Amino acid sequence: MKKNKFSFSKIISTLSVNLLLILNINAQCYENAHSTNWFDSWTSCQKAENPNNMHAASHWIMYDLGHFYYLKESTFWNINNPDSLLNGVKKIVVDYSMEGINWKTYDTISIDAGNGLKSYQGSTGPSFDSLLCKFLLITTLENHGGTCTGFSEFKIDVSSHQETAITDNDNDGFYNFEDCDDTNPNINPGIEEIAYNGIDDDCNPITLDDDLDQDGFTLADDCDDNNPNINPNQTETIYNGIDDDCDPTTLDDDLDQDGFTLADDCDDTNPDINPNQTEITYNGIDEDCDPATLDDDLDQDGFVLADDCDDTNPDINPNQTEITYNGIDEDCDPATLDDDLDQDGFVLADDCDDTNPDINPNQTEITYNGIDEDCNLETLDDELDQDGFVLAD
Repeated sequence: MKKNKFSFSKIISTLSVNLLLILNINAQCYENAHSTNWFDSWTSCQKAENPNNMHAASHWIMYDLGHFYYLKESTFWNINNPDSLLNGVKKIVVDYSMEGINWKTYDTISIDAGNGLKSYQGSTGPSFDSLLCKFLLITTLENHGGTCTGFSEFKIDVSSHQETAITDNDNDGFYNFEDCDDTNPNINPGIEEIAYNGIDDDCNPITLDDDLDQDGFTLADDCDDNNPNINPNQTETIYNGIDDDCDPTTLDDDLDQDGFTLADDCDDTNPDINPNQTEITYNGIDEDCDPATLDDDLDQDGFVLADDCDDTNPDINPNQTEITYNGIDEDCDPATLDDDLDQDGFVLADDCDDTNPDINPNQTEITYNGIDEDCNLETLDDELDQDGFVLAD
C-alpha cells in the first residue's frame, strides 16, 4: 500500500470548527520542530454542538480525510506560542467514522503542554493500530488552564485503503471490514457472544463459543464446561457428589450398589452390609450399620462371648460368685464346683454329706460312731439287735 503522512493544522480564532483542511506547514526551523507563532494553531474559545451526539456542546474539530485510510503512528504538537501555552489541550477524546455521522470512540489521550521553544518536537500521539476510517473527530475534554483551547498540528502516518466497497448491508452500525457477517444484524462486534451456537456472534475469535473451560472437550462431551477439572479424561473422585469423569456409569457413591449411599452405609464396598441387613452376632461385623444393635456381649455385663459362658444373662460372667447346687456356672469357671463339692463322685442328691468324701453311698458303715457313712438310714449304726437300747446302755 502507498504510505502518506497527513499534517493537520489551521488557524481558528474564536469559532469552533467542524471541518479542517489538510495542509502541509513549512514554517519550521528544525526537522519535526514547531513554530512558536500563535497563528500556526487551531484555537476555539466558544463551545458548539458536537457532531457526535454522545458528547455535549464542546470545543471540537473534525477532519474529512477525503478517502478511507488505515491510520498508524501519529505525532501531536500542542500550542507552542509562549503567551498561549495554557490554551493547549490537556486531555482529548478521539472519535472516528466512515461517513461522518455514526461515530465510535478510539481513545482518550493526555497531551503535554508545549514548551514555547522553536525546537519543540511535540509528543507521541495515538498509534491507531491501522484503524480504517474517513473522518476523525477530536473533542477537547480539558486544557492546561487557559480561557480558550486548541493545538498546533497533528500528523498521522497512513496507508491507502484499496478501493473496495465499504458497506453496512445489515444496518447494524458495523461496516463489512469489521463485521464478520454483514448480512446478519445479530452478528457484529457489538453483540455479546452466545455460547454453544457455533456462531462467532461478536466477531471475535478469542471469545469462546464452546469448550469454555479450555480442557479440550466441547460441551457435547463435557458435563461441566465451566470447570477444567471435570471432563472425560479425569479420574472419578468418589463421594464428592461430582461426576468428575463425565461418565454416569462410574460410581461416585453407593459403590456396592445396595441402595444406600456412604452417608447411611457403614461399608460401601459390601452389599451385605447396610441398614436393611439383620445383624449376625459374634462375627465382629456391623451388618445393619447400627452401633446400638449388639454384635457381642449381648447381656451387657462387660464380657464378650469369648469370656462369658452365658452371654444372654448378665448374672453369669467371670465376675460372679458361684452359687452351689443350682446347676449354673455363674462364674464361668468349670474349676469352681457347683455340686459334689467333696469330689467323691456323688452329687448332693445322692450324697448325705457333700463336704466329706468319706461319706457317700459307696462307703461301708462304721458302727457306733454316730455317722451315716453309707448315706443309708437302713444300715444300723447302733442298737444293732434292735432291742431298744443303744450300745451305751
